[in-house]
Amino acid sequence: MSKKANYQELKEFQVWRNKLYNSIASRRETVMELIDSLSSNLQASSVVELSLNPLFQRNYNSLYKGIQEFLPDETDDNYEKIVNNLFVTVSETIPAPKSRHFYLFGLDATPAPRPYSNTLEDKTYIYHPNPIKGNKLALYWT
Repeated sequence: MSKKANYQELKEFQVWRNKLYNSIASRRETVMELIDSLSSNLQASSVVELSLNPLFQRNYNSLYKGIQEFLPDETDDNYEKIVNNLFVTVSETIPAPKSRHFYLFGLDATPAPRPYSNTLEDKTYIYHPNPIKGNKLALYWT
């Protein structure tokens, strides 16, 4: 790849990155540092470990606040506009489908059972059989 092509791609990336930055409602710097940390990290197994990345220059507390507060409250009058703008900006990075007339994404929805952990206010419990050894599985048909 030529120097000119590299320069052009870098310039396009910087324009997109600036657009993404402007699409974030609040805590922009924190969220951008988190994105940098996430995209450059190969071994983090938790969100807290992302805060240890050199590209994330804040503490782990600001990391959690950035995740919780980067979108406005759902009662905000501009909520739908802000979320839509963010969605459009992120969608620009996804190439158009070539062999289909629709996008096809592979998603993993495998639950990670943690029967003894608390949940966040906006999350719910997922049923999981009792982990005590010797319990029998009960099957019900309706």
